[in-house]
Amino acid sequence: MAIASKLVNTIAACAMLAACGSPQENPSDTGSNKETASKMPKAVPGKTLFMQCAACHSLDADGPKKTGPNLHNVVGRKAGSVEGYRYSKALGAADFAWTREKLDEFITKPFATVPGTIMAFSGIADSEKRKQLIDYIESTDSPAAD
Repeated sequence: MAIASKLVNTIAACAMLAACGSPQENPSDTGSNKETASKMPKAVPGKTLFMQCAACHSLDADGPKKTGPNLHNVVGRKAGSVEGYRYSKALGAADFAWTREKLDEFITKPFATVPGTIMAFSGIADSEKRKQLIDYIESTDSPAAD
């Protein structure tokens, strides 16, 4: 029964991710949107990209563990270390901390970075989108306690 439940959750997560595509560019765009975008803080475009992640992950300090672990303060955290979250054997045994570089590598190709991960996400090929996403994730972190 637990396997069937995981399968249903994985299929549902995949369906949600598939539904979250990037908006099509408007060929009649006059450039005003590009001017507005250049004035936005660097993390704002990443917020839109995070919508597909939000189906499985929270960024709130006290946010819940969902299908995936809470990502609040993920940069600098040891992989597989969120208290009470059941990781795949591969990620639970991972011996690294999440740096911007490691997140970039993982978001590019999760299955290649951590073979055996159960994260239902194929990755983001566009390096600029990955940077925007990581900027946004990091912008939501709490400052380190002194």
